[in-house]
Amino acid sequence: MSKRKAPAPPALPDGVAPGRGGSPTGQGQAPFVATAHQRQAVAALVSIGHPYKVISEVLRIPERTLTRHFSHELKHGRTLIHAQIGGSIVAAALSGDRTMQIFYAKAQMGWRDRHSVGFDDEKGNPINPANLFTVQIT
Repeated sequence: MSKRKAPAPPALPDGVAPGRGGSPTGQGQAPFVATAHQRQAVAALVSIGHPYKVISEVLRIPERTLTRHFSHELKHGRTLIHAQIGGSIVAAALSGDRTMQIFYAKAQMGWRDRHSVGFDDEKGNPINPANLFTVQIT
């Protein structure tokens, strides 16, 4: 009599573990492995202020798994996303994108648009032009 091996369970995509209760072959639950896509999603969701409950629902994982496997993204997600966006802005500005050059100059270099076309003093405050052209005879 020959022994037959049980068929192998179907392959799951990266980062997906079978549900509670183990696999049909009785091997137990596979360990959770986070993917780069999931890490990016957690960082993005944290950066815009979503609570852990919402993030775990989006990823379809328990909150405990989220906090256990994504602690770095949960703690530093906002900074990571800001760094990526800032890098994209700088790269676009350096490649010649005029809009990004203007945005960067205003946001980082303190440049601003002039809102008046009249006479201003050293601090940018408007001056009455009539006072500039008065002649005092003594």
